[in-house]
Amino acid sequence: MLIGSLAAAAGLLWWYRRNQTAAGDAVDAVVQDASDASAPVVSAWEDAGVSIQETIGSAWPFPRGQQYQQLFDVATAKHGLPPMMLAYQGWQESRFRPEIIDGTVSSGRGARGIMQLIPQFYPGVDPLDPAQAIEAAAKSDADYYRKFGHWDLALAAYNWGPGNLAKNLNLPRDSWPKETQDYYTNILSGASLA
Repeated sequence: MLIGSLAAAAGLLWWYRRNQTAAGDAVDAVVQDASDASAPVVSAWEDAGVSIQETIGSAWPFPRGQQYQQLFDVATAKHGLPPMMLAYQGWQESRFRPEIIDGTVSSGRGARGIMQLIPQFYPGVDPLDPAQAIEAAAKSDADYYRKFGHWDLALAAYNWGPGNLAKNLNLPRDSWPKETQDYYTNILSGASLA
């Protein structure tokens, strides 16, 4: 059963990566199927202490934050994100530094926690709870992907704001903020998606 669940999860991620250009309805169906099936798969992972990265052969590449790996794995599978993209996004946001994650240090714009969420844009989410923050970031990434059609644009929307991105989408990318350009470039490169 455990092997079957892990194989199914790995197969879903493989299929998704190969079919990212599928119609929006197909993507929504895959994400919904992953959401519906996530409870037994999550339980199997928890029972065995196995992560999806181990299943597909990727080790945790960061010097800290390994205690959050399973949260990233589950949110990645649930929302149909490319493998390791969300984890690299978390690294980009907080470097998994405890003082950022626990809110001792926050950004000048009021962003807080492991995924540097701005509370006013995430009502009902505790940005200092890594499980809630990682889930909220994964959902945002998936929503932005459906809206803008590409992972680099989804990440740009997360960093710069979807309204800013929408208003400037037709402008040359080198006119976008350098922070945003570096943000999506570094994450996609780290996750071997660029």
